[in-house]
Amino acid sequence: MSGQGGAAGQRERVAELVMMAREQGREVQIIAADRRSQMNLKQDERLSGELITGRRQLQEGMAFTPGNTVIVDRGEKLSLKETLTLLDGAARHNVQVLITDSGQRTGTGSALMAMKDAGVNTYRWQGRTAAGHHHQ
Repeated sequence: MSGQGGAAGQRERVAELVMMAREQGREVQIIAADRRSQMNLKQDERLSGELITGRRQLQEGMAFTPGNTVIVDRGEKLSLKETLTLLDGAARHNVQVLITDSGQRTGTGSALMAMKDAGVNTYRWQGRTAAGHHHQ
């Protein structure tokens, strides 16, 4: 899920994704890719009741709850190893993963670029609706 808009835009996207997941009856866990993102998200009253953790969770063995949604804010900052850990755990526990991309890091070293190259569905954020870029 990519889009522009700075810290406020990122917060807005994450809050919307949380609402969409909750509408599907899912519990939500949010992973912030860095401390600034974590502090930014914790400022939003819409997210005050949510579990917001740092990416260290991925390195220390994250507990996945089957049927939940994991939202990763600023996913472009995750390492390839962290991304693979996340996707592997999510696949084994039937967890939906939504990764936001602030567009601040691109290039072949980006884990998100590797996912796009592998055919993962990507979307551009346009408010409450996401315009799809489906890869077949």
